[in-house]
Amino acid sequence: MIAPLLKAPLAASVLAAVALAPSAAQGQEVDPEAEARALFEEGLERADQGDWEAAVERFEGSLARRDSPVVAYNLASAFVRIGRPHRARERLRALLADPEADARVRASAEALLTEVEAQLGTVRLEVANRPRLRLQVDGEARDVTPALELRLPAGPHVISVAADDGTALQLETEVRAGGVEILRIPAPTPPADETALRWGIGLGITGGALVASLAFVVGMLAA
Repeated sequence: MIAPLLKAPLAASVLAAVALAPSAAQGQEVDPEAEARALFEEGLERADQGDWEAAVERFEGSLARRDSPVVAYNLASAFVRIGRPHRARERLRALLADPEADARVRASAEALLTEVEAQLGTVRLEVANRPRLRLQVDGEARDVTPALELRLPAGPHVISVAADDGTALQLETEVRAGGVEILRIPAPTPPADETALRWGIGLGITGGALVASLAFVVGMLAA
């Protein structure tokens, strides 16, 4: 069960600033803290209406204007509601590393993180040393390192790796909650002829997870 949203991200002095902030309609500059509070309140309203996508947008806007552990927690909760527990995990881990988070927010974040972790599986992508790779998971860009661990929601995912020379590799994989999958992508091998594939792949399964993966190599040598 997902815990309820938290309601008080900003101090009383900030609330006063919101009440006194000049209107943008009057052509005057709006206090970023006032904007943060207004967006936070809009996020709560959207959440009450069940419009969690809009709530995510408002909470992200609020955080962009003023950092707040409470808003970060609510954003994580909204991510869970729209089926993006991996994004919730990122927010919660950052929140728990924030020394400004008070005991109430920290306790709520720890409880929600426990729920989130139970929804995720692990994909370890081991990429051979090759510079300037680009990685996407379900169309979302991710950083590439020699040994990259992804925590992904249970279910099907598409992992794409591309190099600047046009070589590309796409994996379709099924992730199970609590499972661990290792995908090893070796360095390209010299082609036998001009139509040879430029990238191979090896797959390995660990942790007792039964996960099937299909790999399609789509980069070929130019004529």
